[in-house]
Amino acid sequence: MNTTNGLISNICEKAYVDEKERLWVNTDKGLSRITFDDRMHSSIYHFSAADGVPSHMINNITFGEGKAFLATSNGIIMINQDQVSKNQPYKVYFLKAVFKDSIVYYPKKISLKYNQNNAQISYTAISYLDEKDIKYKYLLSGTEMTL
Repeated sequence: MNTTNGLISNICEKAYVDEKERLWVNTDKGLSRITFDDRMHSSIYHFSAADGVPSHMINNITFGEGKAFLATSNGIIMINQDQVSKNQPYKVYFLKAVFKDSIVYYPKKISLKYNQNNAQISYTAISYLDEKDIKYKYLLSGTEMTL
């Protein structure tokens, strides 16, 4: 496993297995919990400041009674082993769309004509916890290609 598969960093410092046979990986960029299904497909949850983990420097982890106890550079922290994200997806705000001959500020929807091959779209989202927690994905829809 590496960042291509969803790991938060390729620099893994320690790995632990809890009583539910989930793999916990401590990396230079934070803590990840990896759960495997029967066919060894994995799902990864990254713990962040929003989950109560204020430091990426985790020296040791021990488990008990559904809790993970983390020895960090900021003291000992207790988190729920079954933690799932408390965060809702961040709302994305379009700031502007720049085309060859025009600029549109704060567009609600962006539609391109067949001859608009170059466009620059600026957008943002707001996080009051940590701007590094925001990950953007995009999908161009409605396109057709004929070969």
